[in-house]
Amino acid sequence: VNRVRHPWYSVYIDIPFTEIILVPQPDSICCYKKTLYPHKPFSLLLLAHGSSFVTLPRETLLTYFHQCTFWAFYPSFHDAQKEYREKIEYYWKNPSCYNRDRDLFKYFLPIIENLDEAGWEPLTYAWSSHPSIYVERYGKNLKNGIYFTLWNSGEEKLNFELVIEKNKLIKAKDFRIYDVLEKKFSTFSLQGENIRIALTLPPHRCKVLKISKTRSDYTG
Repeated sequence: VNRVRHPWYSVYIDIPFTEIILVPQPDSICCYKKTLYPHKPFSLLLLAHGSSFVTLPRETLLTYFHQCTFWAFYPSFHDAQKEYREKIEYYWKNPSCYNRDRDLFKYFLPIIENLDEAGWEPLTYAWSSHPSIYVERYGKNLKNGIYFTLWNSGEEKLNFELVIEKNKLIKAKDFRIYDVLEKKFSTFSLQGENIRIALTLPPHRCKVLKISKTRSDYTG
């Protein structure tokens, strides 16, 4: 999937995946994967190349799960390290690994599933005030919820503003914005036809905002 010269088989793959060794993944590679498989359940399989699943730092795991959430990629781990002439390590056969990360799977996977079901949209009709903050959109209407995911690609904590073109996406007057990861409603302002939200993101972390009409929709 990483090979730009081999894109034609993507239409024949129902559940695509790719192995990775770098966390976080370069944005250009993630964009390419999302473009090839916009509405298919894509999975990343992290290799412990040059390291071990047992010793993976919590910070690396959090970055991995946050970036997967931003792109609605399903996170997992791959055991095949033989090609790197390293000892083969089986993540899913080691309780000390999957029990350690159980809370991350339980927390992030339902959110990723909701984003995936809402469907990625290439036109966001939104932008951030800082070039290091990336924005993606999932979902088309308020009935099912419109999600915006944000990713801090930089190395520093950033304060920024998210601007959404309301007239392109939201016709209703009554709507609310819910921070899915922090499980709280977000404050926002209306300036002309734009929704403006002041936000803060640590480096290599994502935020998920859901816009919907009723409070009962804010379950993530």
